[in-house]
Amino acid sequence: MDKDSKAGIIAAYIEVYKDTVLIGSTMTDQAGFFTLSNISPGTFDLHVLQIGMRTLKLSQIQLPVDTVLIIAYPPPCIYKTEKPNRCVDGHTDKIIPIIYGLPSKQTLGKARKGKIYLGGCIVSNCDPNFYCTIHKREL
Repeated sequence: MDKDSKAGIIAAYIEVYKDTVLIGSTMTDQAGFFTLSNISPGTFDLHVLQIGMRTLKLSQIQLPVDTVLIIAYPPPCIYKTEKPNRCVDGHTDKIIPIIYGLPSKQTLGKARKGKIYLGGCIVSNCDPNFYCTIHKREL
């Protein structure tokens, strides 16, 4: 269900993993419900994916027979809009902004010079805003 509107999420893709091996997948229907068949009871990792949204990864979910799961989605955004004071590894230099969308010639020039990082044309509701050029990590 959508964490804000509490409505079912249509066309979300659900993946079920056992020990990092994909063992099943399905999509939500018009009401936001999904069914996974032929999976024995046990402990699994679930991934919820939808175009334009960040993947939600749930670990060590206990699934007995005929379980009803209510999954709040999308997950909270972890990226901040203000420039971080330092990289997660501690340094304060070589942190540049990430630019999204179709780049202009001027934007491509800045990217070649290492002044910005091109984030791609697909933009979601939660994208990183800065990039560490030393560790090749989005912040």
